[in-house]
Amino acid sequence: MHASDRYAGMRAKAARVHERALFVSPRIPNELELQARWFAGDFGKHFVSTTGDKIDIVQFGTWNREAGPDFRDAAVRIKWR
Repeated sequence: MHASDRYAGMRAKAARVHERALFVSPRIPNELELQARWFAGDFGKHFVSTTGDKIDIVQFGTWNREAGPDFRDAAVRIKWR
């Protein structure tokens, strides 16, 4: 086998090798996906404010598909420190 043939074979094999990214860049969700995740409770129901107050979501509200706020009639409980 000639050197040129071996080189051509190595190049053909190298074309099948692919590297994957070390870091996957996060996809930015659109507004509809964020609304759906909020409504499903994916972000949780229990939070703490920067001042240490406990905030509980009692009811996520009604999804508003018209202009204005995304949700209406949500019920939030705040436990002051």
